[in-house]
Amino acid sequence: TIHNSYTGIWLHASHNNQIIENNITENIFGLEIQLSENNVFKGNNFTENLGHFDIYGEDFEDFVQIIDNSNLLDGKKFIYLLNSSDILIDPSLYPDTGYVCLVGCRNITVENLKLHNGSIVLAYTNHSCISECQVVQGTITLISSWYNIIEQNIVSNGGISLSESHINTVRENKL
Repeated sequence: TIHNSYTGIWLHASHNNQIIENNITENIFGLEIQLSENNVFKGNNFTENLGHFDIYGEDFEDFVQIIDNSNLLDGKKFIYLLNSSDILIDPSLYPDTGYVCLVGCRNITVENLKLHNGSIVLAYTNHSCISECQVVQGTITLISSWYNIIEQNIVSNGGISLSESHINTVRENKL
């Protein structure tokens, strides 16, 4: 158990690690991944952290991770898709979702999710849509992503962030 620290697990410029079956609880940040690639995350349980998960990179490879849905955020699942296309992510198909990260994806629709202390991240993802989601204490973030639509979402105690992203449409959101 990793408990009551600033960051439970921090990977910086660290590659090919396995982070398996950890309880990460009551930290400022549960997990931070920076400039790291090809790490495997399975069976980790994040509870009562102020922020559960954050990923940052300077190129596509920094976002290439293996994070399956056995990782839980306050009992809800990670959805971490890599190089996927033509998928609908909504509560009927992906119940109990706590965090969504789309990396290198195309034509993904994320709709009607209710996330608390989780975020929706698009990294190197194009021609996708995030609509009618409620995000509390989290963000909707685009990183190096093009031609996406972010519409009719409610984001409280967080925000919408675009970094090195172009020709996207952000409309009719409540912040």
